[in-house]
Amino acid sequence: MEGKPMHVMSVADTGECVHTIFKQPRKYAGKCIGLSAGLHTVEECAQILEKALNGKASFKATEVGKMHEK
Repeated sequence: MEGKPMHVMSVADTGECVHTIFKQPRKYAGKCIGLSAGLHTVEECAQILEKALNGKASFKATEVGKMHEK
């Protein structure tokens, strides 16, 4: 996974999409909807997590990749 971009989306963005789907169930029932807010490499995701946590945690790119594979 290292160096390869993957689709990512924040919890806030996901919640907004789910809210819209629940408001219009007939429109979305039985449909498969792909969601993505951006493309980031595993290394970029590690940097984003570290920044979001104000440096209180450090992530190795391999750890983030393992979290994504689950």
